[in-house]
Amino acid sequence: MSTRMVFALAVSALALTSVSTPADAQRVTDTVVGSCVLSGGAAHCVRQYRYGDAGNRGVQSLKEPNAEDIAETRSREARWVARCKPQLRHDPHGVGRYVYAAPGCEYGQDRD
Repeated sequence: MSTRMVFALAVSALALTSVSTPADAQRVTDTVVGSCVLSGGAAHCVRQYRYGDAGNRGVQSLKEPNAEDIAETRSREARWVARCKPQLRHDPHGVGRYVYAAPGCEYGQDRD
C-alpha cells in the first residue's frame, strides 16, 4: 500500500469519526483534537473531544504575586537553606546528587 493511499485512508477515517448526530443529541464541544501516525504502511488515528467542562478550561490566568508574597517566599527559602545546608556531591558515576544536613530536607519541607 502506498504512502499516499495510507494517508488518504487516514484522512477518511478522521472524516468518518466526525459524522454528525441528530441536533437534539449533539453536545457543545470545547475542543476537538485529531492526529494520525503513519507507520509501516498502517495509519493510526485518534480524535479527542472535550465537552463543556466548566471546571477545566485548559488555559488559566494566574495573577502576579504581590510584594508580600515574594518577600514571604524568599524568607521561607532562606530559612530552608540555613537549616538544610544543601550540597551537591557527585556519585561514582558522575551524577550530581544533593545531600542535606537535616532530615526531611530532600522534600523541600520547612519544619521550623
